[in-house]
Amino acid sequence: MVEMASKYTAEIPEAILEQASVWHARMHDSDLQESQGCQLKAQFNTWLLADPLHRVAYDDMSSLWDVLTHSELSENDLILEPTVQKTFIKRVSRPFYAAVASVALFVAIAGVGWQQNWPLRLQSDYYSNVGEQKVVQLDDNSEIILNTNSAIKVNYTKQLREVVLLQGEARFNVAKNSERPFVVNTTQGTVTVTGTQFNVSLYSDSATVSLFEGSVALTSNQARKLRKNLSANQQAKLFSTGIGAVSEFDAAVVNAWQRGQLVFYSAALSEVVAKLNRYRKGKIIITDDSVNNLQISGVFSINDPDAALEMITETLALKQTRLTDYLVMLH
Repeated sequence: MVEMASKYTAEIPEAILEQASVWHARMHDSDLQESQGCQLKAQFNTWLLADPLHRVAYDDMSSLWDVLTHSELSENDLILEPTVQKTFIKRVSRPFYAAVASVALFVAIAGVGWQQNWPLRLQSDYYSNVGEQKVVQLDDNSEIILNTNSAIKVNYTKQLREVVLLQGEARFNVAKNSERPFVVNTTQGTVTVTGTQFNVSLYSDSATVSLFEGSVALTSNQARKLRKNLSANQQAKLFSTGIGAVSEFDAAVVNAWQRGQLVFYSAALSEVVAKLNRYRKGKIIITDDSVNNLQISGVFSINDPDAALEMITETLALKQTRLTDYLVMLH
């Protein structure tokens, strides 16, 4: 079942909401130099004090961003009616209503910026767009296949071959060189090999490493003394604070994206949604924790993630709330 967000009358003009969106993006740019940051903060404070509505609009955008990144919105935090009329908002007893009502404008300004992290892309040597896959050939004849919305940085020296997976998922086919290790660094930990084939899928809180052939050594970022080795057909999750249990995996499932498919066997809804989010512009969030662990099995095309979303919604008897085509809430 699909519902659409309610209409609101105006107290905050669209122009101010637009300014708030832009300022929020600027103030959360992690790549700013210290001198730039000080100057920007002074300009931001000037804008903030120029009109009381500036603070209201900025706070609403901050609340909205928190929901988009943490997916903690409850169904009860929304007022729902059948159609969308205006993107203006009315300040009501719960400040969050205003943030939700202004999401259409926010999306129009931010576009697909939720996924396409431009500061991160500027750090990268290679990246793929949403829905795109890209093959990267390196100087040593190693090959990296980037899945949708992924980015890597390459640093080759005479002693070491280093690749940083900044975002997304990649298949690594590494040319053998025992004297020149190949290292994949992520936000969660490190994968070290000399020559092998493996897949790394990076999420905000973990990285899943699946080994097809050869051997790899896993190291956690904050627990450097903790090390685990994987053999062919084994996988494990890397966390910044440790390494998960080693288990066998189904190569057909892990490789499915290279065939244009997503394959799930009794997968939790939260896992399925996290993967679907990589293939569509915008964001799907689960607003009811009680459905997170509902299980899904099926084969879906990565070329039509919305069809997969509709099928999952119907199969699990869920409801959809579409604030725009770019933001879908499941509950």
